[in-house]
Amino acid sequence: MKTRAIALASLNELQEIVETVEETELEQMQELILNSNRIFVGAAGRSLLAMKFLAMRLMQIGLKVYLVGEVCTPSIREGDLLLVGSGSGETAGMIAICKKAKAAGAEVAAFTKNRNSTIASIAKVAGPDGWIEGNYFSIRPSGNPFEQSIVIVGDAMVCELMQKTNCGTAKIAYNHANLE
Repeated sequence: MKTRAIALASLNELQEIVETVEETELEQMQELILNSNRIFVGAAGRSLLAMKFLAMRLMQIGLKVYLVGEVCTPSIREGDLLLVGSGSGETAGMIAICKKAKAAGAEVAAFTKNRNSTIASIAKVAGPDGWIEGNYFSIRPSGNPFEQSIVIVGDAMVCELMQKTNCGTAKIAYNHANLE
């Protein structure tokens, strides 16, 4: 299969995944995000890269956002939210972080494709449904559809959060990095 054909098949695959996402779970995630004092974003590997997209946009709309594991990230507390991404829901380091966040009184929300995972059992909201293992067969390697879906759905959630908070693009431009 040629590159363009793979790219088009990938877009179709992502559309199929996103079409199965449950709006109620996304609304619950958004409520957790809006009602949290601070948001801590964590993941591992490529999932971390996808979650960084979301963390950046949440910061740009004016929320207090930190990346787990960075040297300037403060301790998580009650009233905060840990937002994690883990395709398997069984990444050992992420499980430990989720447990620590819960012990500190924070809420946990997770993007995962394994509803029966340890992380899903810890999280208040875990989903969305479109990522459940077995709902799709990918022509691409490993977790590509999951990670790319985080980026697409995360950006869409930010668009809705912008509407809910009356945040315009001027605020995003103002908060955009300028030491580039």
